[in-house]
Amino acid sequence: MKKKSIFILFLSTLLFIACSDDDEQDCINYEELANVTNVEAPETATVNEAVDLTVTFQVQNACGEFARFDESMTGTTRTIAVEAIYDGCACAQVITSRTVTYTFTPQTVGEHVLVFYTAPDEFVEVTITVEEQTVEE
Repeated sequence: MKKKSIFILFLSTLLFIACSDDDEQDCINYEELANVTNVEAPETATVNEAVDLTVTFQVQNACGEFARFDESMTGTTRTIAVEAIYDGCACAQVITSRTVTYTFTPQTVGEHVLVFYTAPDEFVEVTITVEEQTVEE
């Protein structure tokens, strides 16, 4: 009986140590701007029809993922930044590329400039010429 009690005490201590809160110090949860490295887009589009652009961006560790696009617009120029979210524990410290689709639906005919944030004062710029819808007879 005494050996069984010692074994249970030892096992309880081992489980307590293994499940301690020490692991939480390696956990992260924050958002920050990501560096866009490439944008694949068509040169032309049709007014009021959605166009998908493939946006590649970098995250600073293995826990980094896409969160959202932050946009502002001036005339037909749209400035776009990718927000990355870093959420996880024991994240490998390796810069990794991620890819996400940005959907652009032009409302007017003409040249539209999409400017993607790369780094402070650096951008990837894409110009899309938007044409009228063709009416089939």
